[in-house]
Amino acid sequence: MHENFVGLPGMFFKGRGEQSKFTRFYSWSIRAQSILPVRTGGCGNLFPCQLPFPDVVEGKCRSRRLDKRMLWWNKQFVNSLFAYYNFLTLGCPAAAADYEPQSGFAPRAEILPSALRCLLLRKMPSLESC
Repeated sequence: MHENFVGLPGMFFKGRGEQSKFTRFYSWSIRAQSILPVRTGGCGNLFPCQLPFPDVVEGKCRSRRLDKRMLWWNKQFVNSLFAYYNFLTLGCPAAAADYEPQSGFAPRAEILPSALRCLLLRKMPSLESC
């Protein structure tokens, strides 16, 4: 489970097997992807939303090619980032009963352009390499 939080700070984890509110929310959002209520009508708000890359939610990258593995990890990072923004937008809920917004989640088609931009930013070389 913790390997899904690629690149995110360790503040999401409590010690000795305890899960933080966010790790419980993230686990729920992974399991609930196929049943999340999706809003219609284009509300304009990006968050809360479905996770942008469901293809990397479960399992591990099985490719031996470095470029494929990097893409997989970058998608994992963007999923984690979007889940965290969902968590913040929903007011850092502590209980599963508060995880679903009244208006529903933004559909994947609405958020994909923003998620792809995040992926491109993750692929850019660092300023130190210039």
